[in-house]
Amino acid sequence: MVAMLELAMRKLSLGMCVSRASEEW
Repeated sequence: MVAMLELAMRKLSLGMCVSRASEEW
């Protein structure tokens, strides 16, 4: 369960970074 939550948080943070980078481009 904890691994799933950690993976979800990682994916969310990654998505945030990608969206932020796309906005800057």
